[in-house]
Amino acid sequence: MNPGTRKYIDPIKRCRATFGRVVCTAKVNLHSFSIGEHYQEEFLDSANTVILGEAATITKNIRLGVRFELLNYAHLFEEKLEL
Repeated sequence: MNPGTRKYIDPIKRCRATFGRVVCTAKVNLHSFSIGEHYQEEFLDSANTVILGEAATITKNIRLGVRFELLNYAHLFEEKLEL
């Protein structure tokens, strides 16, 4: 979902945009392209291995990878307890 418009973006357009970024990354001689790792069905990049597999077919000069970040959600629970 686009947070500004609150409208869903067509998954095919989102894939094409992602692969366009991979091509752009290679053209400007950056060394890596990564996708954030998570497992939420509503996000297109939940299938990160599939997306990176396709990205590998369109470039050979950059490293592809998966990144993750540990988020602290404790504050969300604390706010609800204060209500």
